Amino acid sequence: MTTTKLTSIAVKPANAQRIAAALDKINGRARFHTASAGDVFRAARHAEDRLTALGVPARDRAGAVCDYVSGREVKRAYKYDRRLNTVKLLRRTTGWTMSEVEIWDAGVGAKPGILLTLTAAQDALAVGKLRTLYRFTAAPTATVAAAAVQQEDAR
Repeated sequence: MTTTKLTSIAVKPANAQRIAAALDKINGRARFHTASAGDVFRAARHAEDRLTALGVPARDRAGAVCDYVSGREVKRAYKYDRRLNTVKLLRRTTGWTMSEVEIWDAGVGAKPGILLTLTAAQDALAVGKLRTLYRFTAAPTATVAAAAVQQEDAR
């Protein structure tokens, strides 16, 4: 069973009750592996921290998408389906917004966690930051080749 609910709730403390109500409405009586308002806040914070670590400035973060899957992994011997939530968070210029909540009956192979999707411009910024940490050459430099020859001669 899969049920999706479209919402548009800003992920900020003032909306904690609205987020909890939206989750409660779709989850029904399921509680163990489903998401809570606190989980949504943690996912948004984690996504924001990842954007910071990737070197994406705050002014360029709009358009990123965070997909959060609730629950935790279970052992292979666990034979029953469990109800999980997937929560889609969109990064707007003003912050994160919960845009979609889905509940689905997942088997043992379902992987909980957070997946961050960047726009092409954000990807370019992240790759640019990464490339400042190392130097790339297509062919070995003369220094590396000379060091290899010296090492071979020493044997």
